[in-house]
Amino acid sequence: AVVAAGKGGVCQKHQEPLKLFCKDDEALICVVCDRSKEHRDHETLPLEEASEEYKDQFCSRLEILKKERERIVASREDVEKESQDLLKQTTGEKQKTVAKFRQLHTFLEEQEKLLLAQMEEVEKEVARNRDQRLARLSEELSSPRA
Repeated sequence: AVVAAGKGGVCQKHQEPLKLFCKDDEALICVVCDRSKEHRDHETLPLEEASEEYKDQFCSRLEILKKERERIVASREDVEKESQDLLKQTTGEKQKTVAKFRQLHTFLEEQEKLLLAQMEEVEKEVARNRDQRLARLSEELSSPRA
């Protein structure tokens, strides 16, 4: 088994410096391991090249992740703004509704007072007519008929 001991490490099997990277096994190997049956048909690179290659991959993936994060943050801000706009709109509609109902209440109260006043006048008129008729009837009863 090949064990990577980090930068400047030594192969446990051959006591040689780990200067190569086996892409198939994703492991550091020495030049003797590279020639062995275990790694003979594998793709190997000098450690520095592999390091650069993986560094480039990490950088490009990091860039993709940064862009994705920016997109998510922008989407989140859009959702937050849309939510705030809807809340403002709802608050405005609530205020309009309350104002409209207050207006209607005031109108209905005025109509109620007006109708009650008219009914009172009608009641007074009915009472006057009654009194006049009763007075006429009383006169008729009290006046002698010839």
